[in-house]
Amino acid sequence: MNDLFIDVDYAQIYKDGQKIGGDVFLLSRNPENNQIVCTLSDGLGSGVKANVLASLTARMAHKLSFSPMDLTHSARIIMNTLPVCKERKISYATFTIADLRVLPSDQVA
Repeated sequence: MNDLFIDVDYAQIYKDGQKIGGDVFLLSRNPENNQIVCTLSDGLGSGVKANVLASLTARMAHKLSFSPMDLTHSARIIMNTLPVCKERKISYATFTIADLRVLPSDQVA
């Protein structure tokens, strides 16, 4: 029997006067293989533009994390697909993926 319990939560505070933020958090559970995937994306700046780019980035990262593709290869696809700020030469959004899987006790990752 597995006594491990994983609790996932997040909180977000918007800038004064804003009703939308530049951070996006996604959570999905796949009970078939005991998998939990959390994706966080931070859009450059704040407001609608940051939210749109963070949403796009988070959804791409989240979808690709469920594919059989290697996570490093998935990250390269995301980085090569999304726009880069011409002025600062940096991505408009960052992303973090947490892929959590509970393995049977007789299996080692």
